[in-house]
Amino acid sequence: MKINNTLDYVAKQILEKNCTIVLGAGISLPSEGLEDNYHHVRKMEKTLKTYLLANNNDTNYEKVLKRRHLAKLCQQYLWKKIEHLERLNHISNLEKKYEIISKLALNKLISLLNIHRFLHLSPTHAHYFIAFIAREGLIS
Repeated sequence: MKINNTLDYVAKQILEKNCTIVLGAGISLPSEGLEDNYHHVRKMEKTLKTYLLANNNDTNYEKVLKRRHLAKLCQQYLWKKIEHLERLNHISNLEKKYEIISKLALNKLISLLNIHRFLHLSPTHAHYFIAFIAREGLIS
């Protein structure tokens, strides 16, 4: 399915009230796997704020970051990385250059937030329930 078809399909399902949107619902919070709670939003926010503050000389920057939630912090991080990586002048094809830059920046974010470690979290009851209703064809 092409991206335009996918977006049209999702939009149609939402407008026809045929779906329930579940984004960032926190179903992984009670997961067990590693003891340092790296998957908690507050921990990820603190990690990003620490990184962004250490790489900025503006004294007002801490006040700006204080009011930012995880999504905005990720966006800020990615823009900082992209600005830094734009110096890849040896790549002449602009589209290819930004594809490489985006992947590098995203991989660095994944590493910084330990997202790769999410694989080690144990499933919760909610995960099993979602898998069940997906298997029964009640969600797609």
